[in-house]
Amino acid sequence: MSRSDYEPLVKKKRARFLSWTRKALAFAGRLQLINSVIASLTNFWCSAFILPQGCIDEIESLCSAFLWSGSPNISSKAKVAWVEVCKPKEESGLGVRIIQDISIVFDLKLIWWLFNNLDSLWVMWVKNTILRGESFWDVRAGAVRSWIWKKLLELRPLAQQFLHMEVHSGKSVGFWTDLWHPMGRLIEVIGERGTHKLGIMRNARIADVLVDHQWSFRNTRDRTIEPIIV
Repeated sequence: MSRSDYEPLVKKKRARFLSWTRKALAFAGRLQLINSVIASLTNFWCSAFILPQGCIDEIESLCSAFLWSGSPNISSKAKVAWVEVCKPKEESGLGVRIIQDISIVFDLKLIWWLFNNLDSLWVMWVKNTILRGESFWDVRAGAVRSWIWKKLLELRPLAQQFLHMEVHSGKSVGFWTDLWHPMGRLIEVIGERGTHKLGIMRNARIADVLVDHQWSFRNTRDRTIEPIIV
């Protein structure tokens, strides 16, 4: 997303601030508007687009200027760093939500959607065009041209903390690559050698390994593998 793409959002926020500037609002009133009207507008955009850092920085700069001076055009009167303003009230902050955190929440929702809406056209397009048969967890960031997807791939370690796939029939869950086992992704737990020791291909689905509700793979006495097959 270029600056021209998100400029309408910045202009809309600046216009809102300027309209409020004429009302000579008190500090508490300005804070309330930032936490309600501006936050709602930001949430809407974050739900529809992945905002680049430049856009986030501009919006927070406008919010800071308006909060401390009453105008989005005067940015030299900040008494406290914006990061302190955004801390919870219990930590002596003002409870303003960090836009970056809001953006991350909606980005994680996109990742969740990728695994929970397999029949959607968007998911099918992503798998065919972006992932090209690879697991979301394994695709290299360097192989993806889109900056949006590079950003989503950077969130994989965080996303793994919240995602857990339900097996059901096992036809859509990767035995090695997906997050279905309590120990995490099995390919990360025991490494690539596990595919050879168990005789299970790396791209195998759980349904390929289950026969009459029983695991079907090569016998092994390897202690590093025993925990995942018990």
